[in-house]
Amino acid sequence: MSELSDEASEPELLNRSLSMWHGLGAQVSREELDVPLDLHTAASIGQYEVVKECVQRRELDLNKKNGGGWTPLMYASYIGHDTIVHLLLEAGVSVNVPTPEGQTPLMLASSCGNESIAYFLLQQGAELEMKDIQGWTALFHCTSAGHQHMVRFLLDSGANANVREPIYGFTPLMEAAAAGHEIIVQYFLNHGVKLDATDHRGATARMLAKQYGHMKIVALMDTHSPSLPKSLYRSP
Repeated sequence: MSELSDEASEPELLNRSLSMWHGLGAQVSREELDVPLDLHTAASIGQYEVVKECVQRRELDLNKKNGGGWTPLMYASYIGHDTIVHLLLEAGVSVNVPTPEGQTPLMLASSCGNESIAYFLLQQGAELEMKDIQGWTALFHCTSAGHQHMVRFLLDSGANANVREPIYGFTPLMEAAAAGHEIIVQYFLNHGVKLDATDHRGATARMLAKQYGHMKIVALMDTHSPSLPKSLYRSP
């Protein structure tokens, strides 16, 4: 692994993936059990033939949510089952339906670095700038998770790199700088993001990188904009 690499390790990605799983809770009503869970399960574990049979039967609502508020497309997009995503999209499923947390299939794919699936979704009309209940777009999700190639793909697809989330006033660059994702910061710099943008406390991305001890990122940003403020606190 190069010294610039900031891709998460496999155990970290697994833990992150498991922390996002939304299945049925412990208490399941009879009405919830009437939902075709076989389709959701098949989509989540990659059983292509089962999903194909469900699609061909034309008896099931392919957009129906299970007890966790997820559709088959959400599961396939999140876990990374390309062929099932393609099958469901060809069947005409809704591409922008969100989870209870407001996360679309594109956000779910982005959070796990599933680039080919993100491509399929965008081709079928996925909205690049939709926001979840935190105010995060797909670009925020892949930035936070450290998925370098997905960040570059979304930027090349026209994602707004200067978008802000409402809680802290962070931009994706600030998120990357605070998390120490050096290569992603480089992508944003190459993309021409605003370096002087400040969060709700008045901190720039450079200040956040310094605050969290990511001095390589500080140096990297200095080479792009040496005139940036160096500290949040100014002497009287």
